[in-house]
Amino acid sequence: MQQVTYFLSERPAEGANAGSKARNDVEAILRALGYTPFEHLEERRFPSKLRKLFHKASPAYLRKLAKIEHFRGHRLVLQYPFYYDAVTLCCLRRLVRQNRTLLVVHDVDALRHFGRVSEADELAVLRSAACLIVHNAQMAAELRARGVWTPMVGLGAFDYLLDAPFPAQERHLAPSVAFAGNLAKSKFLQDAAFLQLPLDAHLYGVGFDAARFPGERIHYHGSFPPDRVPYEMEGSFGIVWDGTSAGTCTGPMGEYLRYNNPHKLSLCLAAELPVITWREAAIAHFVEAQGIGFTVDALTDIPAHIAALSEADYEAYRENLRPLQQEACTGQFLRRALAKAEDISEKNKWNGMTRMEKQHE
Repeated sequence: MQQVTYFLSERPAEGANAGSKARNDVEAILRALGYTPFEHLEERRFPSKLRKLFHKASPAYLRKLAKIEHFRGHRLVLQYPFYYDAVTLCCLRRLVRQNRTLLVVHDVDALRHFGRVSEADELAVLRSAACLIVHNAQMAAELRARGVWTPMVGLGAFDYLLDAPFPAQERHLAPSVAFAGNLAKSKFLQDAAFLQLPLDAHLYGVGFDAARFPGERIHYHGSFPPDRVPYEMEGSFGIVWDGTSAGTCTGPMGEYLRYNNPHKLSLCLAAELPVITWREAAIAHFVEAQGIGFTVDALTDIPAHIAALSEADYEAYRENLRPLQQEACTGQFLRRALAKAEDISEKNKWNGMTRMEKQHE
């Protein structure tokens, strides 16, 4: 009889953001594969500390924590990091240790220097899992360098599920780029070196201020829910970049590109939009190996690179994107990673062996 694999269902706080999109898609894929939810947790916002305290002391919430606390000896999938209060975090850490747990890693705070948890606490959780699904080989190597020898599987790219068929796009080679995200936090877009480029920039998301984005070639299209953004994106290329400068990827979030697979890459796959990214980013190898775009040292290199391309080059990018778009929009990246993780679980009996299994697309 096949053993049941359970997962902890999540209900993120309401809001149209890509972070919730990624975690929601993971849960949808787990459900489609027949994994069984054993409980759900809600990420909630409260109008006051008193209301939050009443909620945490409610019988329903305490019963939920008790159920989590006593869930032991099963095969389990959790999404990491855990964004909950201190008491719930304590229960979840024990949950990882007391079960044969696979962690689907969305982010590693120690690598992006968020400081939400101590590095020691975070690495302890990752070490106590039976298997990790991490972004790529670079993230796996950095975690190994920090003493995490849990078996790891590389994801390749995050999936981006779409509810409706994606229509054929009429895109052509042009000095035209698109970016979607929190525009106020994307300081590189406000760099004078970027704003003065001979490029049409199509921007999507919250935080737009016309005073910070001057110029006739800046086109703001508004903010859309994550499920809608791929259908709205214009331009010839999608930018995957972070930090404060157009000259290179700087600051904690810019440096984090050395290790992570940004969800913006998945958005570009979903939108069938050829990709431009930093040459030192972890995804640079994926973009070049798959032939879906090009890499640059600085955003100021983009116009010359586009000018050197032919229409045939651009159509080759688009042709290579189409099968990847189908994979991302139907959950194939995570499905493959889960299959590899299940294979490791059978070989290692989910016993947390310290031998590193290098699994990479």
